[in-house]
Amino acid sequence: MAPISATAGGAAAAAPAPAPYPPLRVTAPGRVVALGDVHGDIGQARRALRIAGVLGDGGDAVNPEWVGGNTVVVQVGDVLDRGDDEIAILILLQKLHKQARQSGGAVYILNGNHEVLNVSGDFRYVTQGAFQESTRFGEHLVNLFGKPFEDAFGGGEPDPRKKQVKARAGLFSPGGPLAQQLAMNRYAEPTVSQSNARFFFPAACVRRGAAREYRRDARGGTERGRAGVTDATRARGHDTTVPQSTPLFTRCA
Repeated sequence: MAPISATAGGAAAAAPAPAPYPPLRVTAPGRVVALGDVHGDIGQARRALRIAGVLGDGGDAVNPEWVGGNTVVVQVGDVLDRGDDEIAILILLQKLHKQARQSGGAVYILNGNHEVLNVSGDFRYVTQGAFQESTRFGEHLVNLFGKPFEDAFGGGEPDPRKKQVKARAGLFSPGGPLAQQLAMNRYAEPTVSQSNARFFFPAACVRRGAAREYRRDARGGTERGRAGVTDATRARGHDTTVPQSTPLFTRCA
């Protein structure tokens, strides 16, 4: 997960990541914990993390306490939509990941269909509270990086509702700061051995035959999908569509 930064020209971006794409394979030296759809409910997200034994009581909202040692947490997508505290959850997971790495653990996030919906500009499931959170976060970025970024997050828009929508679009549109963070998440997480590969497409619709196709070409197929969708989320090459060669659709038919 890349820390948030900004670039010149009024567009926000993420600080350079150590690798151009999220890794295809990761190791888990200790426990593996799956965290399901949290959909903007930070209270339930914290509760689940405490039940899993990775979030301690010694921290606070700004500085959470990782107590999971070398545990690997896999959040299976759909942090966004239906709840009011989506960005707060993304920041919480990012901070826990940073602490976990010091103990040999990690917090990995998969992108579900609701992440793709927002990057695609489909805000039909965004709550009013989440729009307000987006506006506040956009204002925070303007305070950090200056007035040149104000227009990107709807700062000059007099209509409150339009301002909220513009702030949301500025954050999550391809190339935006939160889209850049989502670009370093995983869309399909493979579990691979020498002779077999299993693919999980959590919280997303799978194109007919895609799972079979990706199993047939496990490594190559996953690399193509990872590169294509990550580049689209980053707006690299100005192609903002989800590539049809990936198994992920933005909404079930």
